[in-house]
Amino acid sequence: MMKKVLSVLLTIALLLCSVSVFAEAEEKTEVVPGFELIVVVPEGYESLGEEWITPFYVSETLRPTADDKPAIMVVVSYNDAFSDITFNDEMPEADFEAQVNQLVIDEETGEAMPYTVMKTGLGTKVVVINDPDGYTEFYSIWHGYEVSLMSANFDADNHPTPPTDEQIAVIMQFLTDMDFQKVIEDKPVA
Repeated sequence: MMKKVLSVLLTIALLLCSVSVFAEAEEKTEVVPGFELIVVVPEGYESLGEEWITPFYVSETLRPTADDKPAIMVVVSYNDAFSDITFNDEMPEADFEAQVNQLVIDEETGEAMPYTVMKTGLGTKVVVINDPDGYTEFYSIWHGYEVSLMSANFDADNHPTPPTDEQIAVIMQFLTDMDFQKVIEDKPVA
């Protein structure tokens, strides 16, 4: 599952880079967001901006401005079918485990990847999966908003390694500070 998620995220990132190259030459249709993604960019990072794929699917990449910071890419999608789901202590443990078990199964091997569960400062549970390839995924659901954050450090040869405990603390604070607000469009009165 992790490799599939990672390959999808990397494909999206490459697609977004390609789109930005041609953006000046061609007018592109702007996606009207269905919600506002509110983030606090951590110290030592700069945002490369939001890229809306659909009104309910957005990605944002944070580029480190210092060598001691991991790269961060967060993808948020709103899924109405999950609107009553929030990974927290109020969610029955059996339901949480069922959701997590679907998430951590490696589709190539059929085996569950090891994971840990952390909590944001507001009590939302975050499933942390360390991919054997060096990437770390942080995944959660909050009132239907699925959040998938990928992070890794890159060495001189561009090989990924997992974030350190200090870096994970910064990522967890980033997730704590993240918020969403529905966009309500006023319809013109006829």
